[in-house]
Amino acid sequence: MRNALHKARVKDAPEERTKLERFKPEQVFGNVTLLKRLKKAKKLKFHARCSCGYEFDVDPFRLTLPEHHKDRITACQRCSTAQNKEHPKPQA
Repeated sequence: MRNALHKARVKDAPEERTKLERFKPEQVFGNVTLLKRLKKAKKLKFHARCSCGYEFDVDPFRLTLPEHHKDRITACQRCSTAQNKEHPKPQA
C-alpha cells in the first residue's frame, strides 16, 4: 500500500470507488507546480516551482498530506519562512 501511495495520490470521488491518480508534470498543489520527475532519485521525487518562482525538489506525496500534518508542504522554503515571520505561532 505504501508503494502505491508513493506512486499516486488518492482522488476523492464520492460517487465512484476510490481511484489512484498518478502524479504528472504541470499538476498544481496550492502554490507548488510539479515540473518534471527526477529519474535517478531512489524515491519518487519531482522538480517543482513555487508561485514566487523558486524551484526545488520535492516528494509529491508530501503535497497531498492533510492540512495540519507536520510534514505537509504548501510552498517553498522561502515562502514558508516569510509566512512564519508574519504569523508567529502563539506560545502556550
